Amino acid sequence: MDKDEAQLFWEIVIQMIQQRLSKPMHDTWIAPLTGQIVEDNTIVINAASKFAREWIVERYAASFYYSTKRVDGSRF
Repeated sequence: MDKDEAQLFWEIVIQMIQQRLSKPMHDTWIAPLTGQIVEDNTIVINAASKFAREWIVERYAASFYYSTKRVDGSRF
């Protein structure tokens, strides 16, 4: 996956998650995240702080897993 495809992939995943959240939840927790595909099946998601990372992992890890699988059919 090249850089443009990876960016598009990330944007689609974020849009899918956004559809399931209220605007304040999305704006607070999901919108500030950045994502980068570092290998074919690994996405590194960057959060603003350790607290934000832990909060997102606890509540949204499954959403990211299922959204990436739905977009690409692969496990990330």
